[in-house]
Amino acid sequence: EQIVFEAGGVQRMDQQLVVEFLRDEETHEQIVFEAWDFGGQAIFYTLHHLFLSAMGVYGVLFNMEWFGLGSDETAREALEFIDFWLNSIFLHTQSAGGGCAPILLIGTHKDKVSDP
Repeated sequence: EQIVFEAGGVQRMDQQLVVEFLRDEETHEQIVFEAWDFGGQAIFYTLHHLFLSAMGVYGVLFNMEWFGLGSDETAREALEFIDFWLNSIFLHTQSAGGGCAPILLIGTHKDKVSDP
């Protein structure tokens, strides 16, 4: 099983069920995977509501060097950037029950920072 984090807590996803569904030749349903890159440019912020939905899974990528090698100002700006994206995804994907689509935080450049 894989752990999926949600606004209301942690939910377990049954990976075997997904694999069985994909192997079932009798099903007429399709699973479609699409990847969209919101590069973070402010000019595109007004378009988010057109592409973000509760049916997606979102990854917020950030450079781990911003926290390990940068100044306090760099770390503060990085946290603001991550906070913006988390809030934007929550705002555009929230459900009536208060939850939102799953969000993965993905740190890059781990090889360039030391362990805490």
